[in-house]
Amino acid sequence: MMGKQSISKLTVAGLALMGLSACSSFEPEYTACPDVKAVAGAENIITSSPATGHAITIRFDDVLAQCVPSDGGYKMKLDFAVIMRRDLSVYGKVEEVPFDLTLAFVDADGQVVGRSEHNFTGFIPGLIAASRPMFSVKDQIPSGTRVVMGLGRKIDAQ
Repeated sequence: MMGKQSISKLTVAGLALMGLSACSSFEPEYTACPDVKAVAGAENIITSSPATGHAITIRFDDVLAQCVPSDGGYKMKLDFAVIMRRDLSVYGKVEEVPFDLTLAFVDADGQVVGRSEHNFTGFIPGLIAASRPMFSVKDQIPSGTRVVMGLGRKIDAQ
């Protein structure tokens, strides 16, 4: 009886150590991302509500980029929050707010060498004037470039 308990405890301890080492082997090796910034004038947009046509202001509130080196550049995970604001006196029900995010990849000479566009939909709850939804996007950053981001489509580097 005593022998079975000690083997069982050793087995459990060994499996636990293997499990812990397996978890850490799947964690990516994050490194500093190339420069990521919002282009002036594209960090804040006014769009029309699809349901009512009235104005909704959207602006960046928080941005976090995490990068993992890959062949030819970096794999980037970009988490960001936006503030969506509306005039509550015009419309107070739940509102769906679609918007676009454009990422431009700019080389050392200031030339745009690539671009990607992403579509998102946020919501403003009923009887609330503003909302702060969080979003996430994954993209590939070409080597030797920086990232310029903006709300809307087709931004130019600055």
